[in-house]
Amino acid sequence: MVDVEHHWTHKLVRENDLFLMDEFMKYNFTPAQMKLINQCRLYLQVITIADITAADGKRLLRSTFNGIQPQDRISTLYWPRQEPLPENAWNLWRTALSYLTTQLKLHNPLSSWLRNPHQQWNWYKGDNTNGVYFRTADGTWFLYEPVTPPVPSNRVTRQTKL
Repeated sequence: MVDVEHHWTHKLVRENDLFLMDEFMKYNFTPAQMKLINQCRLYLQVITIADITAADGKRLLRSTFNGIQPQDRISTLYWPRQEPLPENAWNLWRTALSYLTTQLKLHNPLSSWLRNPHQQWNWYKGDNTNGVYFRTADGTWFLYEPVTPPVPSNRVTRQTKL
C-alpha cells in the first residue's frame, strides 16, 4: 500500500462547476472513447467546466470547443505532454461537450468564483474602474481605460457642391 501524506487535490473554483471527466462518464462513452476525450482534455490543459468557460460563466469558449488551446489564459500546473490529436478525437470531444451545452451556452451556467483558478488569465476587469488590465509575458501590467469620444462640433470642415 502507498500512503501519500501531502497530495494535491484540485478544488472546484466556481459555484456549479463540475469535473469534465466525471460528467462525461455519465453518458456511456466506451473506454476507448473516454481515453480519446481525456487526451483532448490533457491537450487543452483543462480539468473543469470553468476552465473552458467564458468569464461570465454562461458559455463555452469556442476555441476549446474546437480543440484550440486558449491564448488568453495559461495553466499554472505541470501537465503531461500530449501530442496533437486527429479530427475524430475532436469530434468526440465536441460530442461530449454537447451534452453540457446548446450552441455553446451552458445548460447550468456557472456562478460566483470560490477561489483562484489554476489558469493564469492575461486580461482582468478592475473592480473599481471601468478599465481592463493586461498582463504581459514578463508579468508587467497595463491598464486600458475607456476613451470618451470627442464632442462633435457644429463647425463645417468640408463642403460639397450640389
